Amino acid sequence: APIVDSVYNKRFGRRKSWLVPVQLLLGVGLYVLSSRIDIWLEKGNLDITKLTGAMFCMYFLAATQDIAVDGWALTMLKATGWASICNTVGQSLGILLASTGYFLLASHDYVTLPAFLAYASMSFTVATILVALFI
Repeated sequence: APIVDSVYNKRFGRRKSWLVPVQLLLGVGLYVLSSRIDIWLEKGNLDITKLTGAMFCMYFLAATQDIAVDGWALTMLKATGWASICNTVGQSLGILLASTGYFLLASHDYVTLPAFLAYASMSFTVATILVALFI
């Protein structure tokens, strides 16, 4: 967290300097996972080393993103008193969509894990581009 708070591009902004590249890397990582997850999870040929490495990288990027987003939310919402409420609602909706939503769709054969990861990749990338351009 101290690195995320102290190392940034002044022209781009303290939080966006970390948020944009990390989210783009998450988008790329999700896309790579979408193309390889079935191979790595293949029955009888589980590649735990690649799967663990990929998950470590994704969680490291997600933790870095969380630090930047939390700092940004505190900066923007400090004066309004809405920071805690927005954080709780956003986290709950994210969990609902990402886990419960996937399992609901997958249980009815509407989506596969690779397709869901590809959709998440596109969502991260589009949201990041919008943040970079308009916020």
